Parts: sequence; structure tokens; C-alpha cells
Amino acid sequence: NDLHWSVRVGSCEKSLVELLVDAFTMLGISTSEELLEQFQSDSCGRENAWIGTRDVLMANVKAYVQDAGLRPDEARPLLAAASSLLSRSLRRFVVQAAAGGLPEVAAARGRCAHGCGD
Repeated sequence: NDLHWSVRVGSCEKSLVELLVDAFTMLGISTSEELLEQFQSDSCGRENAWIGTRDVLMANVKAYVQDAGLRPDEARPLLAAASSLLSRSLRRFVVQAAAGGLPEVAAARGRCAHGCGD
């Protein structure tokens, strides 16, 4: 199970889920609408918009893992689990949003921070 991983920095121990929540928070993403807006801002309608967002989130997780002082052999499985979990979740989110399965983001559909749209 990917969710059992945890990392300790000083006296603070964080689970994989907590690391990912922190990464989303650092991007200013706390709702599905904000996540969709992030995708649209990054991609302007290109496919696989979630990849750029995943990479930014993973950079935050990697920074925390570095701060924890994990050896590469310790960090590798944690980072692989985080990347896999993010990839699956973000792809699923994009599919649901495209199918209209996320009613709270319907108003944001078609908007882009760069001014392009549908």
C-alpha cells in the first residue's frame, strides 16, 4: 500500500498523504476548482495538463525528503509511491472533470489564465 510511507524531519513525522497535502497547499490548491484552474493555467487546453502540476507537486515532496536527509535508496521508493499516487489521482480527476463529474468546477470550465479557452 503506497499510503503507509512516512518521513521524519527532526521531531516531525509526516505520512505520504500529509506530504502531498502540504505540496498542494504550497501551490495554493485546496479545492477541486482551484486544481482545475491550475491545470487550465498550465495547459491552455493541451492534453495531459496534469503532468506539469504533478511535477511541481513532486518537487515539493522531493524537497521535504531532502530535508529529511534520506539516503537515495530510502527516498526512491517513497518518491515512486508519491509519483504513482499523484499520477493516478490527477488523471482520474481530469477524466471526471471532462465528463462533468465534478459539479463544483463546472463554472471554471473553459477559462484559462492566459486568455485562451474553448
